[in-house]
Amino acid sequence: MPSTYETLSFPVMESQATGTPVISIDTPGARENTGGAALLIPRLDVNGLVAAMSRLAGDSSLRTELSERGLENALTFSWPKCSRETLGILEEAAH
Repeated sequence: MPSTYETLSFPVMESQATGTPVISIDTPGARENTGGAALLIPRLDVNGLVAAMSRLAGDSSLRTELSERGLENALTFSWPKCSRETLGILEEAAH
């Protein structure tokens, strides 16, 4: 996910939910969103992205690890949980 602006990324969450290993730019939002279960690169730069893709393509144990950890991280997100937490914040703000 070569985005430097998003703090929450549905494509990353959807990728992890399918067991797809993720490469992302190392930002606070990406670290939180991926739960650390991604290959993080320091900045958006073509050579860095190519190196990360090559590393992931050539390292089956890294792919397996990121896939498994990504699936675990994806379980921490759900629409019911989002709804409950949002409702709680709205109720707190209303009081």
